[in-house]
Amino acid sequence: MQSESAASKAGNWLSDPKLSQVNVVVCTASCTLEGTTYRMQEQRLLDSLCGGFAASVYRLGRDFLPLTEVQVHLPRGKKESMAYNFVMKSSILFVAERGGGQPEMDGLQRAKKWGMKVKMPLLTKIWIPPYTLVGRMHVAMWQELAHILDVEEMFLPMTSVVVSPALRTGESTFGFVAVNKGRIVRVGDPPRGPGTSRVTRRKASPRKPKATAK
Repeated sequence: MQSESAASKAGNWLSDPKLSQVNVVVCTASCTLEGTTYRMQEQRLLDSLCGGFAASVYRLGRDFLPLTEVQVHLPRGKKESMAYNFVMKSSILFVAERGGGQPEMDGLQRAKKWGMKVKMPLLTKIWIPPYTLVGRMHVAMWQELAHILDVEEMFLPMTSVVVSPALRTGESTFGFVAVNKGRIVRVGDPPRGPGTSRVTRRKASPRKPKATAK
């Protein structure tokens, strides 16, 4: 599953056959890391980020995100390569999935697979310095954005995401991103362009002068 050096240094849990690999980019305030993280076969990446996973009878990934085959992008263009890193989850701004971790499914298929209700996409902008993310957050038919921001989980999911500025890896678009709720400054509706329709306020019509009794 992994190179011998990574497995021998990071731990024997990497040999668990129930683990699946996910190619990710992890952004923190001080550096950007790219590498491989892990989830169980029945998990989504979001489940692994929020609750960890069990491998070789050990519970892992609750406070630290494991990465192997790591490339670390540091300020001023510096790079480091290493067999593994464990990244403190509270320091993570967001985790972007490069694809290959889960098969693509439409909303109805995903809902059936995970036993969830069908959700509606809501275009959203997240400010998480030094980045802004524009993408879709997904709410149930009866929900609004405010409802999903107050969940207990540490990470909030977004799909079809554009990151600005581009990451140190050169990437700026991702199909799935998990955002650390504790590092968000604000969340809102993306600004509309000149061609986008806006809601206009209705102007009150001038009142006619009352007729005076003669």
